[in-house]
Amino acid sequence: MGGGYPFVQGTDNPFLWLPYEDELQVESRSIPFDMYGTPEVVAEGKLRYGGKGLFGTGSCDTAPRKHNSDVEGFQFYHRSFVSDEQDFPGKNESSMMSNGPSKCWMHRVM
Repeated sequence: MGGGYPFVQGTDNPFLWLPYEDELQVESRSIPFDMYGTPEVVAEGKLRYGGKGLFGTGSCDTAPRKHNSDVEGFQFYHRSFVSDEQDFPGKNESSMMSNGPSKCWMHRVM
């Protein structure tokens, strides 16, 4: 997977610091998070950063594909992310593929 976590930048994001859990929770509003230092990768939803890693729920857009994972969420690594369950919207809103319980790995997103 590679060590570390991706670059994440946000604007006007409410956050909650939980010192006893060693965790920072951040939420996107009207402007998505920029991730991995590239304009082609953006995320909307909630991120959690702490001693166990960087996790998130919502959507991660890796142009041209948008990944949605509202239940299980994503785990982000330096150059990749994984989710146990996510949906891939098709070209129109009515077409949707679901990965179900299988893992989905996205490598070299930057």
